[in-house]
Amino acid sequence: MSLQIQLSTDLIAAMKAGETAKVSTLRMLQAALKNEEIKSKSELAEPQVAAIIKKQIEQLKDSISFAEKVGRTDTAIADQAAVDQLQQYLPAELSDTELEIIVSDVLADTDNRDFGPLMGQVMKAVAGRAGGDRVTVILRAKLAV
Repeated sequence: MSLQIQLSTDLIAAMKAGETAKVSTLRMLQAALKNEEIKSKSELAEPQVAAIIKKQIEQLKDSISFAEKVGRTDTAIADQAAVDQLQQYLPAELSDTELEIIVSDVLADTDNRDFGPLMGQVMKAVAGRAGGDRVTVILRAKLAV
């Protein structure tokens, strides 16, 4: 089942169950997906949908940070619940060990030791299952050895 179909199914189930917070979160996500479809004038592929979900999560995390700074714990709690809700639609994060194996494999396949091109190759191999910050730390450590 595609991710967008899963989102629609979950939205309908949440509406039937009366889960207003979940409905709100899923509608926000579907609006972002629809806006991107209109912008690109085509249907979104799974990696694009995952990227939009990640973008929404980052926006919510920024909102949580701001809400905590101004003392709005109720807003921060609601946004954290939305983040938790959205994260279930993303693939599982790679462990550090798995990430190190991927970095080692990329390094073994090339003689190039330039950070930029290597970072691009590793991020392509990771396919969204780890953040760039984690990849950077592990790649820099491997290059320093």
